[in-house]
Amino acid sequence: MEELTRARAAAPQWLRHQRMAAETMQEILKKRKRTLTAEMREMAAHLGVVG
Repeated sequence: MEELTRARAAAPQWLRHQRMAAETMQEILKKRKRTLTAEMREMAAHLGVVG
């Protein structure tokens, strides 16, 4: 999540088009057992990932 956050801060438009970023976010959402943080919800929305 930290790496995705750094990449988004550096190049938000670029990150939006990166398939690996979306796949990574999907994995985070699948493995998360607790409620998502606001940061996770924002990143998923930015990447167009539905949890």
